[in-house]
Amino acid sequence: MALPWLSIVARSVPWAELVRRAPQIISASSQLLEKRNATGQRTAVPPGELDERDLQRRIAALEERDGEHARVFEQLAQQTRDLSDGLQVLAARLRLLMILFAVVVAAGVAAAILLW
Repeated sequence: MALPWLSIVARSVPWAELVRRAPQIISASSQLLEKRNATGQRTAVPPGELDERDLQRRIAALEERDGEHARVFEQLAQQTRDLSDGLQVLAARLRLLMILFAVVVAAGVAAAILLW
């Protein structure tokens, strides 16, 4: 039952573009993971034991991470828009092909009727 869905995905996903951008995707995800691991290994400290400078540093790190997440989401949104545009183009081409096929079939039937 999932086979038709997989065949649609296999044909509609721009695999060449994904393969071409794979090193960039891997590099960006590795950098995000390294930054997260570097900043995420702190132990939890009760709020009363933090000084103002440490709080400011942690807030700056959270804001930087929030900016990185926003950039990643923007890239995902752009890729989704590109995929959507590609699917719309494919749908338009499919409609055109169906119309042309119907015209060819009608012309073939008309020719067959006229030749009999």
